[in-house]
Amino acid sequence: MKIVEAKNKAKEILISAGYENYNFFIEQLLGLVLKDKFANELSNQEFKSFIELVQRKSKGEPIEKLIGHVEFFGCKFIYSDNVLTPR
Repeated sequence: MKIVEAKNKAKEILISAGYENYNFFIEQLLGLVLKDKFANELSNQEFKSFIELVQRKSKGEPIEKLIGHVEFFGCKFIYSDNVLTPR
């Protein structure tokens, strides 16, 4: 599937969940799935993984939990379920 099509599907999901800042989340989750490689298309498995992450985000799961880390004052911290997420 072309990346543009995957982004449009993700946009639909996030908008229907009430997210206005959907582009930020789409780019973060797409980068996670692609592991920062450049591509024009997603494999079936990459698309499935991407949409699963988008659906989890649409249900309110923190982006830090989805990507597995958070940056704070230039330091990268591993995220786990034992950490409180400030909102």
